[in-house]
Amino acid sequence: MRGTIYPGKRRRRRRLLYRSVIRPIALAPVRLRALSPDRWLALGIIFAVLAFFLYSGFAWEFYDYPITVRGGKVVNSDVVRALCGLEYYHIFFVDSDWCREKLEGINEVRRASVGVYFPPRVVVEVEEREPVMELVSGGRSFLVDREGVIMENRLRAAGLLRLVDDSGGPVRPGDRLSKVVLRIALQLRELGVEREGELHYHPDEGFILMARAGFPVYLGMDSSLMKLRLEAFRYVWGHLEAEGVRPAYIDVRAPDAPVYSLR
Repeated sequence: MRGTIYPGKRRRRRRLLYRSVIRPIALAPVRLRALSPDRWLALGIIFAVLAFFLYSGFAWEFYDYPITVRGGKVVNSDVVRALCGLEYYHIFFVDSDWCREKLEGINEVRRASVGVYFPPRVVVEVEEREPVMELVSGGRSFLVDREGVIMENRLRAAGLLRLVDDSGGPVRPGDRLSKVVLRIALQLRELGVEREGELHYHPDEGFILMARAGFPVYLGMDSSLMKLRLEAFRYVWGHLEAEGVRPAYIDVRAPDAPVYSLR
């Protein structure tokens, strides 16, 4: 008959229950007392590891841990947390290499390293690019480092050489300024061009000094002649100013034969 359990089946089930559950439980104390010290040590280690992982899975400090940033001005703990996706992310799953690559993708960062430590914490060391010049293009201000990398002007750094780009072309963070343009611009700063006015650059004309008196001074591009050109400008402008004359422009690209036009 369907559903009927015969006595033989009951006995077999009871024997199976006894062998698989009751007997092992009853013999557990005897077997544990018979374990060697080495096995007790191994069991203790296994239990401690399991307990630690169970604790770390629920403990809040494994999800909300401090992030220390060394050497960063643009990069801080909030940037690291957002860029690397560490907001309430378990520290065991933090991929330090992936996070480093994300940080080095920031224009202002030359190189970075990311370390994960216990007690739970993340330590980030960054080497940021040091700006040497401010570049103004299309009404926007950018910073340029010694390698010519163009960066957003997040820090509003003061005391830098200011170069105005008159090319009209698009400038974006991550672009690179010509090494020749950068080198000559820094050379002109060493020659004291900032005392004379604002420095501009145009691909067709080269460097142009907008004198404080309001007229352009064409300096060109040849770096070997920049010192002579500035000296020629100062000489010509000194004479014109003494006579009360304000020129429309002064062209010193040929420093031994400077040219100027009256208004």
